Amino acid sequence: MTPPAGEFEDGLQRERTALAWNRTALALIAAGSLLIQHLGAPHFDLLHLPAYSTVVAGIVVLWLAATDDRWRSHSGTAELRPRRWHSTSPRC
Repeated sequence: MTPPAGEFEDGLQRERTALAWNRTALALIAAGSLLIQHLGAPHFDLLHLPAYSTVVAGIVVLWLAATDDRWRSHSGTAELRPRRWHSTSPRC
């Protein structure tokens, strides 16, 4: 295995994770909204409870993803960290 090009990682794992959480939240909101529309009137009964719970869960996930500092770099740019080197020799 050849070592990767460059000495540093790009540090974009945080941004990719944040975008994945945003996509998950938006998918939950969209799925819950479509389920509410599909079930029809009356909109406030026990049949609609899973749909409303899905929308609320999506909003909570979106809020947590937006307020969590672990997924963003503080300087506005990606941090450059030393790249991990993997040895090609078998372990004994």
